[in-house]
Amino acid sequence: MEIYVFTALVLVYVVTAFLVDKIIVRRIWTLAFIGASILTGISLACLRFYHQEVLLDAGNINWYYMIYLFGSVAAIIGLINLWIYRKPLWQIMRPQPQNHESVNLPKE
Repeated sequence: MEIYVFTALVLVYVVTAFLVDKIIVRRIWTLAFIGASILTGISLACLRFYHQEVLLDAGNINWYYMIYLFGSVAAIIGLINLWIYRKPLWQIMRPQPQNHESVNLPKE
């Protein structure tokens, strides 16, 4: 199932990358990642507070499936976000020499 979700999300990313402005693509995929992470957290909270049984029954299996589904979607969208933000992440991770003597003042 993860292969289908991964393929579909990568295909949607490629289509949006060609048809939509770069800033809007970043907004869409960042909001999708935040949304999938929130849904995973809600599923975990519902499972924790409403289904605390040790043995699984039909009512608990759907919560585990929701956690698995949204968790895998969040992981895949996270990989897409890493690809989108690869240049800023590379600049953050790479140490750059700083010149403390020069100060950039705003132009009036």
